[in-house]
Amino acid sequence: LKAGTIKTDTTCLQQGRSYTLRMKDSFGDGMCCNHGEGHYIGRLNGNEIFRGGEFAAEETQEFTVTSGPGPTKAPTASPTPSPTKAPTKAPTKAPTKAPTRSPTPAPTENIPVTNGPCQANEGVAVVEVTTDNWPRETSWQIRSGATGAVIASASRSEFPRARTTYTSAPVCVPRGQCSTFTIRDSYCDGLSIGSVGGFVVYLDGNIEGSGRNFRCSQTVSLCP
Repeated sequence: LKAGTIKTDTTCLQQGRSYTLRMKDSFGDGMCCNHGEGHYIGRLNGNEIFRGGEFAAEETQEFTVTSGPGPTKAPTASPTPSPTKAPTKAPTKAPTKAPTRSPTPAPTENIPVTNGPCQANEGVAVVEVTTDNWPRETSWQIRSGATGAVIASASRSEFPRARTTYTSAPVCVPRGQCSTFTIRDSYCDGLSIGSVGGFVVYLDGNIEGSGRNFRCSQTVSLCP
């Protein structure tokens, strides 16, 4: 296949049985993200059941084929009763409405990052990610502007829960140069699937960058 090509395969499967899809990459760098933003998606009866792309040499997806619901019967019309004159009701007092509850905020978890405590010649960066409905598509890195080395990172496995806020430990970035923060989504739909989702990067207590609808990736410069 040529780069950027979409290939679709269709297979008939038996209902009530479990199957395993095994996706392999001969070079051992998956479909994303070192040489492009590739991915794969599995659908069952037109409905999406899994997707991926950011793996090493091999990734598996397990699923079970279940039967769909039967056709819905049309409702039987009831006979129309003879019209009767309704008695006049005494006025009633309107019921008191129950108080409206505030929406429940997303739960929070911390991501440990082994980089600290920071020195006087270093700035302090903190990354806050609120996952959308597909949490295991998200990952991020902070790289040195001088050497390109990875200072801190969080892989897809560190975001196991949907609609949850994950906050990193403080990350020390050198002053006098611009490090780069890059967040990636392996399916290239950002953090926009669902009612919540997004990221915020803080530098020395100030918001340095944020986003939600960034598709495949977004980069923020960290210049303390």
